[in-house]
Amino acid sequence: MDRLYVAALVLCSGLVSSVPARAQHYYENFALRGETAAPSFDLSVFRGVPDAVFLQEIRRLQHLNPAAAYALAEEAMRLRPHLADAFADPRPVLSHPEPALAEPVQDWIEPKGKFEGGLVMAGGALVLAGGAAAFLATASGEGDGSGVGGGFTRRVTTVLPPVPPGWEEDVADWEDAEYGVDYSKGLINASSAYARAGTGDGINVGLIDGAVDPMHDQFSGRFGGCFDIQFGSSSTLPSACDDDPADHGTHVAGSIAAARDGDTMFGVAFEAELYSMRAFNSGGGWVASSARFDDAIRWAAANDVAVINNSFGSYTHTDRPADYNLGHIAAGFGTALEEARDNDIIMVWAAGNDGGFEPTVEAAFPLYDPSMRDIWIAVTSVDPDGSLSIYSDACGAAAEWCLAAPGGSGQVADDIISTIPNDSFAGNFGTSMAAPQVTGAVAIMLQLFGPGTPSNLTPQEIVKILFVTADKNLPGYVANADGVSDLYGQGLLDLDAATTPDTHDLVFTTSGGQFSSLSSSGISYGPAFGGGISAALSGKTLAVFDEYNRAVIIDLESFAAQAPEPIDLDRALANFGQGNGFKDVVTEGGFKLALRGSFGEEGDGVSLGGETQARMSVALTDTATLESGYNIDASQMLGLYASGTAAPELLIDPVALSSSYLALAESAMTTGIRRSGEDSDLALMVFGGTDYRPEETELDARLSGEDEKNWTYGVAAEWTVRPAEGFSLALRSGVMTEADELLGAEMEGGFEVTETQTAFAGATVTYTLASGLSAVAAYDIGISAVAAEDSLFSDFSNVLSDSFSLGLLGKGGFQERDRYGLIVSQPLRVFSSEAEMLLPQARNADGSMSYSSEDVDMAPEDRELRVQGFYAAEMGDGTLSFGGLMRFNPGHDADAETEWVGLASYQGGF
Repeated sequence: MDRLYVAALVLCSGLVSSVPARAQHYYENFALRGETAAPSFDLSVFRGVPDAVFLQEIRRLQHLNPAAAYALAEEAMRLRPHLADAFADPRPVLSHPEPALAEPVQDWIEPKGKFEGGLVMAGGALVLAGGAAAFLATASGEGDGSGVGGGFTRRVTTVLPPVPPGWEEDVADWEDAEYGVDYSKGLINASSAYARAGTGDGINVGLIDGAVDPMHDQFSGRFGGCFDIQFGSSSTLPSACDDDPADHGTHVAGSIAAARDGDTMFGVAFEAELYSMRAFNSGGGWVASSARFDDAIRWAAANDVAVINNSFGSYTHTDRPADYNLGHIAAGFGTALEEARDNDIIMVWAAGNDGGFEPTVEAAFPLYDPSMRDIWIAVTSVDPDGSLSIYSDACGAAAEWCLAAPGGSGQVADDIISTIPNDSFAGNFGTSMAAPQVTGAVAIMLQLFGPGTPSNLTPQEIVKILFVTADKNLPGYVANADGVSDLYGQGLLDLDAATTPDTHDLVFTTSGGQFSSLSSSGISYGPAFGGGISAALSGKTLAVFDEYNRAVIIDLESFAAQAPEPIDLDRALANFGQGNGFKDVVTEGGFKLALRGSFGEEGDGVSLGGETQARMSVALTDTATLESGYNIDASQMLGLYASGTAAPELLIDPVALSSSYLALAESAMTTGIRRSGEDSDLALMVFGGTDYRPEETELDARLSGEDEKNWTYGVAAEWTVRPAEGFSLALRSGVMTEADELLGAEMEGGFEVTETQTAFAGATVTYTLASGLSAVAAYDIGISAVAAEDSLFSDFSNVLSDSFSLGLLGKGGFQERDRYGLIVSQPLRVFSSEAEMLLPQARNADGSMSYSSEDVDMAPEDRELRVQGFYAAEMGDGTLSFGGLMRFNPGHDADAETEWVGLASYQGGF
């Protein structure tokens, strides 16, 4: 933190600026501590003065020469040992940032110990299909405050929703020797930003300081140019910018953008490009001309410089009245600061190093010009344990636009290591070292979320996010009436929180302007689509935003997950070989009630429990019957199962010989009329049931309404004719409606399908080949009309689908009452499904959304075939049953491995 003084002298009738020698810019040379011997002083001139005067004079000398503060204290204690306690701690007088301090004469820094960090982010869960993991945040305190890289280490590990490969990596991959050369990057969680590709790439960063050594190998290929504020000259050639390079300016530049190349250290934004504006000579002398400051800022703006670091300042703002402060700024900078504001250039200022409660007038300038607040950041320094550095000015009245960042504690072990001229490195401390940490962070934020990115945040919004996400978990942090700390301002810079969109609040906007939550949007698709939906969404992206409009670009495929196949092995195992299981409860007159399931005692009576199913029939006439079913798949109330030609309890996949469309209504309630004749039968049925979900998918657990089942209902009719002995033809048709689904695919949130109406038709042929042996063939086809409102789907074509099965069914082949069968089937498969999607890609500068239009065909390319067989025969007092199923290209996916399952069951007494 360098000191700029501008003195105002009243000469006759005018106010002029001057830079008197005694108030000259205080810019100490960059000598390494320990290289300069502690000076000795002859304090005998104070013999005879009162103790109070002696104390005052010693303090004055210490302030004038902080480098000799310890030597002065030691000499004063020798002369007047009775005042030793008054000189025991020179820290209050160490008011400057980069003095060549002698080694301390005593260990006056208290041991830091171990800082135990608490949980700084709430844990939660966000489960997404396609590779997402649990969202978890933890924090730990590590280090003992001594040695390079020690101290207050905060670690927050956050797993975001699915993102493009390479965006989210392991933070440990970044935490190498360069990263840990000092404590700065660990304290601000820089590795989290690096793991999200935040490196400052493409961002131009400026600094007003002493000249930067442009030939330093750490800036090779990334030094954009220089501007001399003394003479108004500029160049983009590094060789033309190497005149009088300064240790201080080069050190600040390295903290911002030194390369990550394995050599000693790297800057926070190690891929940013540097633009140097020289305001001091190498000795720290102020050489800038206020008349040239405007030109410097315009030069920076012309070179697309987005943020400027200012590691210098003059007096504490409370030392002078407001009108004087305004005149001071005007005399020193002209209208350059307004130029920065008008060009949306973020200005970062070191708070000062007087160890006081208020920052410099430059850091506090928005007090006098509120229009600067949105682009202004004052920076105070914190030690490795997160406490305010003893030399650092607190945020004070600038707390609303102030951040804390690591600047070194004043001990050599805690120095911020960075570049100095001639390809060298050195340590230093001060708010001059803290400010570039924030400047580098701004560059990272601009790269990830700034103008031209999908977030398209303004610089002002970037500043706000850095403030909002700053860590308040600091020693002694107490919020004032404005909600900020007089010491730390908004808190400690936290690049993990700043670059982590809130996974619980990510939203995207459909073309209709509807906001949809990421955590409640997705597609859990059934087997009819196979991998078609994932394939259609693959390679397409979607921009989602949090409450601060930070965007994450997510692969659209991540929103889709395949639901379990409708082959419920638990149910198959429970039912296989058990006969139809229905027990007549009431048979009286023309009324019949049969139940299947478990019975259990409850209270004083008997209640139905478990997977209880019920069938009821009422004879209306000699040929007509009213039939109802409860908790029975609608597909089993028509066709071969209703006629008794086939038994669903002998098939692992009972849908094979029924209507695939009716099978979408699981555990349905059905009511219908069946008319039986000599040569034909006619059945008419209405049904309603829940969607087929044998078990919950991971995606279902994430979507809203975890335990809810979507309702599917409709009407179906079947006409069966027997034109010749041993031959029958069943023709069926129907219409059904699915709420929030499409052929079993559950679509919610931004993918919501409000309703699907499907008209279907099919036929089943049965032909007797020999006594007890029949061939069966069935085919069903459907056309679905899809309604989608406020959805990413802007238009849907009609969806076409079909299914078929071929098989042999026999009785009495090997034993008098045995049953056997072999069936080949294709489960329900979509063969045409085209839709248009409007996908949000970025937020425009005016807050509106830009979209890309994508045509998607969700039909699977491949076809699944199932082969299953069964055999059941009496054995002893019971029945022994065997069954097997093989699936080729499961899920209509040629790359999926063949699956098979076998079951065996014995039902009987022992």
